[in-house]
Amino acid sequence: MEIGSQIEGCYRNTSLGMPCRQGSVPPLGIDARTVEDIQAGVKFAADYNLRLVVKNTGHDLARSTGRDGFMIWTHNMKGIVIHDKLTPAGAPVTEFHEQAVTVAAGVQWHEVYSKLDDVKRMMVGGVTNGGSVGAAGVDNVLEFAVVLSNGEHVTANAQQHPDLFWALRGGGGATFGVATSVTYRMYPTVVAVLLEVAVDPSYPNQALKSSIEECIRISPTLTDMG
Repeated sequence: MEIGSQIEGCYRNTSLGMPCRQGSVPPLGIDARTVEDIQAGVKFAADYNLRLVVKNTGHDLARSTGRDGFMIWTHNMKGIVIHDKLTPAGAPVTEFHEQAVTVAAGVQWHEVYSKLDDVKRMMVGGVTNGGSVGAAGVDNVLEFAVVLSNGEHVTANAQQHPDLFWALRGGGGATFGVATSVTYRMYPTVVAVLLEVAVDPSYPNQALKSSIEECIRISPTLTDMG
């Protein structure tokens, strides 16, 4: 088999017994460990007109892969900073949030939860960039640190770059930059919280529909209440 065909193997519909080679994983990338690494990667991709792919663990299959692209791998960008009191960038000193945590791009959720458990705190995360499952995840973001397509490293929050802050929380597509860290609200640990809704759409039910609509309606209020 020629090298080119090896690289192009492993489509999603490949049979189970066939060898899996490069597939849609970019053949070239950078092991980013600092903001400067990401800036260099963004510039390199722009200079050579390469499709840019950002990956931590690869959980987001559709956007963490890209055939013949250039990957910025953030998995080794570790760092968790707990703030007892945080004033967002650009905000007056009189505006602050108690209990916040800043999470670097390569940190996984089990690492965050373990760290917060040590200080008896909790947070709501999830699929943050581009919107979460429900309102709770994005509504708890205080600010993003982002490398833009021109290589500039900015902080996006309600005071600085508010349009970008809006977009990164689900107001648009996921092509605005590479997040280097995200800062979230924290809360005192509670024993247990569980909300589960199972819906069978094959059985139309107006009462069920109304109940779900009400849950969605009050979700922002519940989030504000912590």
